[in-house]
Amino acid sequence: MLFLGHEVMLDRDLTELHGVEKKRLNEYVRFNLIRFIEDFMCTLII
Repeated sequence: MLFLGHEVMLDRDLTELHGVEKKRLNEYVRFNLIRFIEDFMCTLII
């Protein structure tokens, strides 16, 4: 998916790719924030 000229993956894409539930993906990110680069993720509000 393209967003403002950047290729992005949504959480649903990542969960399918890694075979995990969205809840588990969010837990991993929350407990390992220091491992992600600053511009790795953002929150989209529609």
